[in-house]
Amino acid sequence: PTSTMTNGTHGFYQFTGIPQDYYTMMVQTTAPWAGTPYVSGLDALLVELHTAGVYPLNGINLLAANVNGGPTVNATDALLIKKRVIGEISSFPAGDWVFDNGLINAFTSPVSVYNFQGLCTGDVNGSYNPVVGVKSSSSLMVIDAGVQRESLNSKFTYSVKSGFSGNLGAMTLFLNFNESLFKLHSVTSPFAGMEYSVKNGQITVVWTDLAGYNLSEDVIMLNLEMEMRSVLSNPVYPIQFTDGCEFADVMANIFSAPKVKLAKVATGTSELLFAVTPNPVSAEGSFNFSLPTDGSVKIEIANIFGSKVLKAVDETFSAGSYKVQFNAQSAGLSAGIYFATFSFSGNGTNTTKVVKLIIR
Repeated sequence: PTSTMTNGTHGFYQFTGIPQDYYTMMVQTTAPWAGTPYVSGLDALLVELHTAGVYPLNGINLLAANVNGGPTVNATDALLIKKRVIGEISSFPAGDWVFDNGLINAFTSPVSVYNFQGLCTGDVNGSYNPVVGVKSSSSLMVIDAGVQRESLNSKFTYSVKSGFSGNLGAMTLFLNFNESLFKLHSVTSPFAGMEYSVKNGQITVVWTDLAGYNLSEDVIMLNLEMEMRSVLSNPVYPIQFTDGCEFADVMANIFSAPKVKLAKVATGTSELLFAVTPNPVSAEGSFNFSLPTDGSVKIEIANIFGSKVLKAVDETFSAGSYKVQFNAQSAGLSAGIYFATFSFSGNGTNTTKVVKLIIR
């Protein structure tokens, strides 16, 4: 090269002693790829719009779109962007940064100034600012949708619903869930072609469609099949959205004030349930019950003659589902037939359930 300038800071780069002539300016950086959420489904949608001839890209934005490093920008570039957003791939064939390197006529005056641009590869809309390390995006508002009561250790469907309307063209979501409280089995959506990944309690979702999806309030956007691992007497949101979530219409315009509707989840049921498992009991067993409201619970064991031989539970519980372990031998229950009586008092009602219990 005629002259090289290396500088680890942002700003101006000065070359001196260069005679007037035509030169090719080559710019490179060793900075790491910006990563998500700086590159999102919106960028993949822009590539798809360019490929379809709807929204032609040019200049540095076209260079950033060519993540595959091929002769043209096409649907493969859009797919690779989505794959990298969800972490399915960790690099682009074109590298991590692009610059508008090109031929310049230097130098036409004693002091000549030439501006050059660079973008993180895949950041087609140029939303990432490497100087301050932030992305230009809108904030996501969560609307409370009440309480959803579910049983402990049972699968249930948890829905993320729309709180706004529009013709949706791209969606990128970043969600966290507490793995000690919930187990995630699957993620589905009515949006065909949705890509997602789950890792260490983090869910990443990306989706695009040139035809769009006519979104209205209360439309289900995601269904999460989950399982409650711990008793939750106080309702909680099973998922939390993190920074970088983004919704755009079919022309890649970002929705400025998107909203989603989420229900809180708590242990419980609309029914009063009681069971003994396993039954018959050989050694260890458990009393399982679900309460629709707060109240007092008594569980007593009687023999076939009706005589009470054990008071297993006598206390107050919040609404929810519970499991109380017992050991037949420690409780003094020899082999035979017994009756477990479950009594509940709460919300102005008294209910009794009786279950035949066999000890072997």
